[in-house]
Amino acid sequence: MGDRLVRDDLCTEAIRLGASLRGSDAATNRKCMGLLALMLLIESRGPLASGRKVSSCLLADQDRTSGITR
Repeated sequence: MGDRLVRDDLCTEAIRLGASLRGSDAATNRKCMGLLALMLLIESRGPLASGRKVSSCLLADQDRTSGITR
């Protein structure tokens, strides 16, 4: 674990917590959704940024389900 740049378990937990922070207050909800969007974007770029070999996947072939409701 010491040689890894990113701890996937912590990233997953941060995304889960970010999704659970959404509230009924519109301003808070917008901020939480912005934070969640940023975390998901960064998480999606992780394999490329860390140098892990990844192959291209067409949008039509991607699993777009995340379990997060909007």
